[in-house]
Amino acid sequence: MEPPIEDDVAVYHAIPSEPGVDDEDIVESEGFGPNPNALMFSVSMTFAEWIQMLWVTYLIETPLYYIVFTLLFAILFILMALVNVSNPGVMTKNTDLELYKNEGAPATAVELRNGRFIQRWCVTCHIYKPPRVKHCYECRQCVVRFDHHCPWLSNCIGGHNYKIFVMFWLWYLITECYALTVILSCIKKLSDITKSAGLGSGLRVFASNHTFLFIITVVACIHTLLVVYNVLGNAYFVARNMTYYEFLTRPYQGSNPFDNGIYRNLKHFWSLPWLDIRS
Repeated sequence: MEPPIEDDVAVYHAIPSEPGVDDEDIVESEGFGPNPNALMFSVSMTFAEWIQMLWVTYLIETPLYYIVFTLLFAILFILMALVNVSNPGVMTKNTDLELYKNEGAPATAVELRNGRFIQRWCVTCHIYKPPRVKHCYECRQCVVRFDHHCPWLSNCIGGHNYKIFVMFWLWYLITECYALTVILSCIKKLSDITKSAGLGSGLRVFASNHTFLFIITVVACIHTLLVVYNVLGNAYFVARNMTYYEFLTRPYQGSNPFDNGIYRNLKHFWSLPWLDIRS
């Protein structure tokens, strides 16, 4: 069984089991699993955005942008692929349940800084789940430091691929900001919004004369806002040493027992694995 991330182990220690608290309450769902269709949708949308930016580059007549956008989106595709094939931190299933029981049941509760956490028995993986370990019913596996299951990248996000996941969003933000800057430069070159009597009338004229570019601009603004939202959200989780699942469910009594201050939390994030490719 793979232990939790090392920095978190010091926070808790095992205490005697409580009778009657040993089974996973939720029965495994049927009909779920990694969704390659959602992944292909994400790849297709990103590819379409790259083609749109090549078209904007054609309008603005700056050949260097062809190279820049190709590099930006190529790295973005690579990061998407790495997140998809990475191991989120899957805990090894116990395939010999009888032998496992004969060895003696492990503790079903641990003591955190501010209370007691019950380790529930995973009926699928045949293990007691330590703190920060969650069974993903889409992937049918227990994941260390489970953050969430990302359908758009068709993989769980956990302790072993969270860092590359954050890097993906940071690179996506760089790409979107650069794209938006180029789009605004193209608008300035092709339209007379700044010379119009009013911004509203100038936008109407621009939308009428350059409809497709106007649509691209609106979509780029929406994409940028969504990416900023995800980057800020993950920055908050990193600063608090908190997962998205913990943010939603608040599984611990009182405050977050893994919050050691911003500096140590950032240090802990930096100590996470960069990449763990599935074997």
